[in-house]
Amino acid sequence: VDYMSNCIFVDESGFNVNMVRGQARARPNEPAIVHVESRKTENISILKAISSREIELCSVKLVQAST
Repeated sequence: VDYMSNCIFVDESGFNVNMVRGQARARPNEPAIVHVESRKTENISILKAISSREIELCSVKLVQAST
């Protein structure tokens, strides 16, 4: 198989754009308390198809977050 002319590689990546930091720093001997509000937002899914010559396909899809 000639990979340079006969293959297309497909990759899918998912992203959550509203990630919140879940850690904190505290003074010695004191607890680190983090208050994080709940956010239900859309996630982003990116699909790419790449050959040795070019990007064949790139699509973006918004996906509703599950409960």
